Amino acid sequence: MNHKAVHRLGKSDRFSAHTSLNRNVVLLRLFPSIRLETIRHFLAAPIEGVVLQCYGSGNIPSNRRDIVEAIEEAAARGVLILSVTQCITGGVSGLYETGKALLDAGVIPGADITPEVNFGFSPINLTIFLLFFYLC
Repeated sequence: MNHKAVHRLGKSDRFSAHTSLNRNVVLLRLFPSIRLETIRHFLAAPIEGVVLQCYGSGNIPSNRRDIVEAIEEAAARGVLILSVTQCITGGVSGLYETGKALLDAGVIPGADITPEVNFGFSPINLTIFLLFFYLC
């Protein structure tokens, strides 16, 4: 056993709940047949932040330029859009054309944040929390 790799709890601060989170942050999971109207609804006011669950390394359906345009319009209006992967390993990058198109449209790459539960804590919940907190 590699004892250095084991996380050890240190001194804990007193628990404090954040009660003034921004409720205008949503999670949008992409799938091949998603309708443009659905995407536009998730990007419309009063939405201020979107966690976008993409394929693989941050890709969207390659034949859906309409999705990129809707995302670009929302990002230009100031909506924060964070791209994360639906995969259990790996991360978001601009390695492939469709992933790069999202980054060029103003999407923030979420690196290796995945929606899977890891050690009892969901990174997606952390991501949503950070967007809530950042927007408050």
